[in-house]
Formats: sequence, structure tokens, C-alpha cells
Amino acid sequence: GLLAGLVLAAALWWIYFTAAAPISESVLRASGGNPAMAYGLYAGGHLGPAFALLTMASGVGLVLSGAAHAAAAWFITGGLASYLLGTRAVAFDQSVRFGQLLQLAVAGATACLAFLEPVITPTGVVLAAAAWAVVVAAYASWRFPDRLKGITADPLSYFRTGPDQPDRRAS
Repeated sequence: GLLAGLVLAAALWWIYFTAAAPISESVLRASGGNPAMAYGLYAGGHLGPAFALLTMASGVGLVLSGAAHAAAAWFITGGLASYLLGTRAVAFDQSVRFGQLLQLAVAGATACLAFLEPVITPTGVVLAAAAWAVVVAAYASWRFPDRLKGITADPLSYFRTGPDQPDRRAS
């Protein structure tokens, strides 16, 4: 359980520092260091994932204490889903049709890993979540250069939700 928790933490670190932080930095740099943009990126890009980390930590803590119950699995998988949405680790670029729907489907599938809890041990749920986080981290690393190029070319694309969705703030 401890090893699975450490792998999960390493994968989350990998996701954040490989994809989320450099993209936020690029958007902030494109804004010229605008304080309102910095605050928005902090509030939207860091607070949500921070609370998701706390939720996952409480779930892993319950598993490691031996007092795990069904809520521990939901804390871990729901926290991971929130973290992935908050960091935009599985965000799809504007060329992907239904990209936002796919992003929500990945987050939903992540949360549904908790349904494995009756079949496998709570430690197994931590292991499954850690393995899934490693897969997502590898995907985020693989897609990062293309995402960064797209965001560098059009920083506002970071805030758009899909190819058929215009930027609502512009109107």
C-alpha cells in the first residue's frame, strides 16, 4: 500500500511538472505577467488540484491505517479525477472533436475505479489508481510538446472548451 501510494504521488508530481506548470507559465508569460491572469491561473489551476491532493492523501491514509472502508476508494479515485480535471492533464487540443466530453469521460472513468473496491482490496484500489496515474502522466508527457506549441501560438486556446465553442468572454 505504501509503495502504491508513493507511485501515485510520483505520478501526480510527473503530471504537474511535466504538463500543467509549464503550460500555465506559458499562458502567464503571454499575458505579460498580468496580475489578474496570475491570480486566475493560481486560483483555477492550483487550488482545485491542491484540494484533490488532500482528498487522495486522506484516502491513502485510511488504506494504510487498516481502517479502510468504501469511502477510501472514492477519496482516492474522486480526488484523482478532480486532479486530472484541475491540472488539465487530459485536456485535448481544439482539433479534437468532442474534446471536452472526452476529458469528462476520462475523469469519470477515473472516479469509477472505486467500483473495483468490492472485488479487490483497498490497497489494490490504490495500486490501480497509481497505475492509471502513470498512464495519464505518460500521455501528458507525450502530448506536451504539441499542446505547448498550440498554446504558445494562441494563448487564449487554453481557456476555450472545444472546436465548436467560441470564446464566450470575447462577446
